[in-house]
Amino acid sequence: MRITKRSEEFVDFLKGALRPGMRALVALHDNPDPDCIAAGLCMSKILTAAYGVPCVIAYGGILGRAENRQMAASCGIPLVRAGTIKKEEFDFIVTVDSQPGAGNTFVDGRRTVNAVIDHHRRLPTTRAIPWVDIRLKYGATGTITLEYVLAHKLDLTAKEATALFYALKSETQDLGRESGAADRRAYFFLFSQVDFKLLYEIVYAELSRDYFRALHHGLQHARIYNDALVTSLDEIDTPDSVAEAADRLLRLKGIKWTFVTGRHNDRAYFSIRTSYRDANAGELIQQVAADLGKGGGHEMIAGGRVDLTKIKLDYPQLAEELAARFLRALRKRSAGAELLEPEK
Repeated sequence: MRITKRSEEFVDFLKGALRPGMRALVALHDNPDPDCIAAGLCMSKILTAAYGVPCVIAYGGILGRAENRQMAASCGIPLVRAGTIKKEEFDFIVTVDSQPGAGNTFVDGRRTVNAVIDHHRRLPTTRAIPWVDIRLKYGATGTITLEYVLAHKLDLTAKEATALFYALKSETQDLGRESGAADRRAYFFLFSQVDFKLLYEIVYAELSRDYFRALHHGLQHARIYNDALVTSLDEIDTPDSVAEAADRLLRLKGIKWTFVTGRHNDRAYFSIRTSYRDANAGELIQQVAADLGKGGGHEMIAGGRVDLTKIKLDYPQLAEELAARFLRALRKRSAGAELLEPEK
C-alpha cells in the first residue's frame, strides 16, 4: 500500500515530540463511530508499539450502536469514558476524526492538544496545534492512520485489520460514498487480513427492542416531500440511531434526501443524508442548526445536536423547527406532505 509523504513526516514529528516517561491520550469524538474508533486504535498502536508511550483511548457520550460495541469487544479495543480520566495527567494529546472547538469532543482547547488527525474541514481552533493533518479527499480518518501505522513499519494483527476494514466499510458504505483512491487502496490492502468470523459478529450484532421501537416510530411518522423524507424517532437509546435511520431510509425508492431527528436524555440529535454526490450536506446542516446547536459533515452526510436545556423549545417543537428549516433550505413546500404509512 502506498504511503504518502505527509504520513512519513508524521514519523519525524512523533520522534521529535515524544519523550521517555510521557503518557498519551487519544481523544475520540462523542458517541464515536467505527471510523473514529479504528483511527484511535491505530494511534494507540503507534504510540505504544513504536515509542513505548502508555496510551489511553477515551470518548465522550456513549458507545451506543450495537455494531460499535461489538467491534470494540470482538477486536479487543480498550476504550474508556472521558469522565473517568483527568486530561491534565497526560503529556501528549491527539484527537482523531474531530477537532477542538467542533462541539463534539471532550477536548475543548483549554488543554494543550499536540496533534489533530481528521478528514473534516479545518477549524480556526487548530491554528496553534503543532501537528494538523486534515485530508478532505479521504473518505475515512482510519485510512490516514493506517498510513501512519505502515510508515512506522508496524504489522497489523487480524483483529486490528478487521476493525479497520469494518470502519472503512461502514464509513464509505463499501467505497460507494465519499471515498477516494487512498480509501480504495486501504480497503483492498486490509481485505486479505480480515478475520471474517469477527467481521460477521460485528456486522450482524444483536439489536435491542428499543432499536426496533424507535425505527417503528420513525416509519409511522415519516413524511415525504417530493424526493425528501423527514421523520422523528422520538426517544432513542443511542444517538447513533438517527444516522443509521437516515442511511436506511435513503434507500426508499424515489428518495434523494433524508432528515431524521431523535432525543437522547437532554439532547436532540439530527442527521442528513443525500444520494446527490455534489451536494453539501455539511453546509446545509449548519443552516439547520444555526442559533440552536452545532452541526457538521461532508457532501453526502452530516449530523448535529442541540442541548435541550439551553433552548426554550421542547423536543417536539424543536423537531418541527429543524425539519422546517431543512425543507426551506431545499426549497421544498412544507404543505401537502405524503405519509410513508398512510393513516387507516
